Amino acid sequence: MNLQVTLTRDIMEEIMYFSDMRVEDFNFEENPKKPIMGLTLKRSSENLPRDVIDDIVLQVVYGNSRRHPGDENSPSQRFLRTDPDGRKFIGLWAPPNTRCKALALKLLFPSLSKAYKLPEVKHIPLHVAMAFDAFKTNDLMKLHKEYPSAIIRYGFFDSDQPTEARLIAKTMEDFDARLMPTTYEEKIIFQISKEHEECFKLFMEQCPSYRSADVEIGEQDCRILFPPGYDAPPKEENVIIKKSKRKKAKIIHQVTVNQDGEEVIETMVTDKITTESAEEDKREDKEDDGEENDNEEEEEYEEDDEDDLNVDEAEEINIEAEKATSPMQEV
Repeated sequence: MNLQVTLTRDIMEEIMYFSDMRVEDFNFEENPKKPIMGLTLKRSSENLPRDVIDDIVLQVVYGNSRRHPGDENSPSQRFLRTDPDGRKFIGLWAPPNTRCKALALKLLFPSLSKAYKLPEVKHIPLHVAMAFDAFKTNDLMKLHKEYPSAIIRYGFFDSDQPTEARLIAKTMEDFDARLMPTTYEEKIIFQISKEHEECFKLFMEQCPSYRSADVEIGEQDCRILFPPGYDAPPKEENVIIKKSKRKKAKIIHQVTVNQDGEEVIETMVTDKITTESAEEDKREDKEDDGEENDNEEEEEYEEDDEDDLNVDEAEEINIEAEKATSPMQEV
């Protein structure tokens, strides 16, 4: 890739920070009419080692010396220009090592190095951990709203000792919605910046049950209480609960006559799906399986109803037939 780049002495000084060469040794002409062009090379194969390619580039530019100003008759020497005052201006240059190369890519080709830019580290001020009884939460949260930048993190725990405390909730909403019973040992613990003296003083007036002795202990306490990933939002889990089919018992009484001519009442209990539960199952199946599966289930329920009717009719016929053929009817 060949692009026009902006090169100043300050940029060159930053690029050469990890080099033993002095910036004063590099004179370049700052002429708007003669733009400076930057050239980047890409490996033709992933199998080629990076350090070998860097060595080849230095050899091509400077010769066997592989450093500025280069060997005689090297491309670097050929592009040198001398002004009437005897000053030499470089015309061809390559970074001497990988660190200088990385800085050159960052400063001269920002679009290429953007994907590899390290995220900015958020400044965390000196802080301590401060614990209070949970019933003071409302008063403490008023101070939190008044000094939001002084409160780094907070949470509800079952103890005010950092090494023993177990997290109950991260927010007031979660704490109020908890299912576990109240033990009156619950604590709210804040990670408070010591840089806000007024805020720190107001929190101290609330009589904390625990406070880190100094900022060094505070850093250790907060590392335990608020570990990396504490601020990450909780993952929502989609739980699908299928309701079981409610069944209603169907009782059938049947009168028969035994061999001795005595009437015997037989009771049979069967399971029958209620109409209400069947309709609920149909609605659930429509959402899960679509119209095709729903139509199949409707046919199954219709067949079940027909079977129930057929069973009732068959039972009545069997009862009448048994009564007609029983010995007591014949007498």
